[in-house]
Amino acid sequence: MKDGRLILVRHGESVRNKSKTGGPFFRDSNEREPHLGIPDHKVPLTDLGYLQAERAGKWLREMFAPPSVVWHSGYARTLGTMARALEAVNYEMYF
Repeated sequence: MKDGRLILVRHGESVRNKSKTGGPFFRDSNEREPHLGIPDHKVPLTDLGYLQAERAGKWLREMFAPPSVVWHSGYARTLGTMARALEAVNYEMYF
C-alpha cells in the first residue's frame, strides 16, 4: 500500500516577489511598471528562487520517499521550482 501523504511546496522566490519591497503588493507604480504586460503565469524564478527549489528538493528527499505524483499549476515559477527540486535529487520527470 502506498503512503497517503500530501506534501505541499510553495514556489521559490519569483521576479515579481522580489520587486515587491513593501510586502505582498507593489508600493507604487514605479515598482509595478517593469511588470506591466507580463502575464502572471509567465513570471519566472530569481536565482535565489532556483536555489530555494534546490534546497527544498534535497530536504524533501531526506524526509520522504520519492513522490509518485507531482502536481503543479503550470505557471513558469512552479514548473521551475518542480524541475530544480527534482533535478537536485536526481528524480526523473515524465510529462
